[in-house]
Amino acid sequence: MVVWVTGKCNNFLVRRTREEPAIQILISLLIPFAAYLLAEAFHVSGILAAVAAGIAMHYEQLSGPRLPATRMKSSAVWSMLQTTLNGMIFLMLGEQLPRMLRTLPAVASQAGVSSPWYLLLYAVAITLALGLMRFAWVWLSMKLTIFRRKRRGKAITVRPRFSILAVMALAGVKGSVTLAGILTLPVVLADGSPFPGRELLIFLSMAVILMSLVVAAIGLPFMTRYLADDLPHDTSKDDIGAVMTEVAINRLNALLDEPVEDPSEQALRADAGNMLLETYQRRLHYNDNDEGQDVGLELAKRARLEKYMQREVIIAQRQELFRLRRAHNISDITFYEVLREIDLKEESLR
Repeated sequence: MVVWVTGKCNNFLVRRTREEPAIQILISLLIPFAAYLLAEAFHVSGILAAVAAGIAMHYEQLSGPRLPATRMKSSAVWSMLQTTLNGMIFLMLGEQLPRMLRTLPAVASQAGVSSPWYLLLYAVAITLALGLMRFAWVWLSMKLTIFRRKRRGKAITVRPRFSILAVMALAGVKGSVTLAGILTLPVVLADGSPFPGRELLIFLSMAVILMSLVVAAIGLPFMTRYLADDLPHDTSKDDIGAVMTEVAINRLNALLDEPVEDPSEQALRADAGNMLLETYQRRLHYNDNDEGQDVGLELAKRARLEKYMQREVIIAQRQELFRLRRAHNISDITFYEVLREIDLKEESLR
């Protein structure tokens, strides 16, 4: 609800003013906090509300285009924030673990067991149960995906083999949401008494997270070693590239057919459009060519050489730009504007 209302208001304002990347990024950062506070006000899980808000934000972004600058800056900010918060979560895990080990006998006594080893057995049992639940969920998800593809008449490229299901179940292990949710438990109740079972819940959560990470770290490299032959070659990027090329050709043809009053502009438009058309048609020809692997290998070699030469040109341009700035031949504003354009060109070659 928070994402929907915020998205509608934001789109309304953007349509009537203009899109400012910094403001859009700030809104995207504040939405999870708003969802968390609203959920806490209704005495439900704020952590799950923030997670749901993040999922809703993903789908809300698909409703309409944003400026390229907004997408690139937002991606950089969220990548940095994700790395920072993940590091903080596991820093808290490492900070809490020694204290939990020292208080383990007392926690075992509160749990009503005679030995702390029983708590470790509980953690192992929970880890196994979670692993089975993940495996069952992945299996069910793949079955539903295959069922939907069959109904739509699409080809089935992957079968739900055990190795694929196991890798997908192990690869999803994180623990950040679990730890964040557990650490939000209050230390004391309203009457001042300690929250019952808080230390036990924190210990079991940390133990399950650590066991899951260890199993994933050991099991994934071993299992993926035998997985390469089970997975088909992903051609989705090639397919969408061909679709995008056809869209570009159709749009260029439409632009060339538009009437222009100025004859000189018409000639320039035709010259520029035909050059672009030749480029896109050559790409489409290589994608559709079935003469064998020679054309594909030649195209790949040519693409590598083009990228190499483009990078060398960009390096030379950047060095000259820095030299001009050090010599005070250009201003800071011009320097950063041109540098950003050069950086974007280099990033597009990755």
